[in-house]
Amino acid sequence: MSWLASTAVVVSNTGVCALCKRTRDLKRSHIVPEFVYGPIYDDGHSAVGVLATPRGPRSRPVQQGVWERLLCEDCEIALNRWETPSARLWRFLRGEGPDDHYQARAIQSPGGNTAVEVSGVDYPSFKLFLMSLLYRMAVSARPEYQKVHLDDEPLKRLRNGLLAGEPGTQAFFPTTVLGLRQAAESGIILSPMSHQEGDVPVVRLVLTNVMLWLAGSPDASDLSFTQFAPHPSGRFVVPAVRPGDMRLFREAIPNLLDGL
Repeated sequence: MSWLASTAVVVSNTGVCALCKRTRDLKRSHIVPEFVYGPIYDDGHSAVGVLATPRGPRSRPVQQGVWERLLCEDCEIALNRWETPSARLWRFLRGEGPDDHYQARAIQSPGGNTAVEVSGVDYPSFKLFLMSLLYRMAVSARPEYQKVHLDDEPLKRLRNGLLAGEPGTQAFFPTTVLGLRQAAESGIILSPMSHQEGDVPVVRLVLTNVMLWLAGSPDASDLSFTQFAPHPSGRFVVPAVRPGDMRLFREAIPNLLDGL
């Protein structure tokens, strides 16, 4: 036996799946699905990622979506069932062209705030996709997601919902989708940040011209912006805001609700 063969290191991908908790071969799991990154890659198949660090924001090229050995093949397949229809809706939300499958109605409140009501949405698939996104960020060991944290009980409720394929009500881990004006060509992905809305942790994730507010609670009915989140009727509201101006979004919530 040669020296090279005798000293070779065998790398095992076996571990505990973050979703089903079984010891399995772990796949390269994307935390944010690749279809989210796809539209913003340049000709060299790269984008710009911005990571929050103790020394301030740090940018780096992104050749492929962030991944880690996280889920087994069975759980990857389960999540893909929700990602496939959500990819079509995501392209529609990004404004990549019309899609007769969805309807969009412009809303303007008495205060001049604007939004779009989207209907024709497959609620279970889109809601479970958003729930899986929150769960993957919360259990990830990647530094990009270090600010995403859920307490044990909400994390358990979120995991159980995913395992059962149950999207729950509108207030069950709701996500509000915001349209960021003047950001469509930025090619920027920001690492998520978190803040508290009362007792509810809210994760903010910017993906070019779309921002997600993901509430980490199985009952976020008291949050004012939960009313914009995907509803079992297949509708949700996308408020339009300027990047970085979340204070104005909060102030606009009552006016937007009046315009619905």
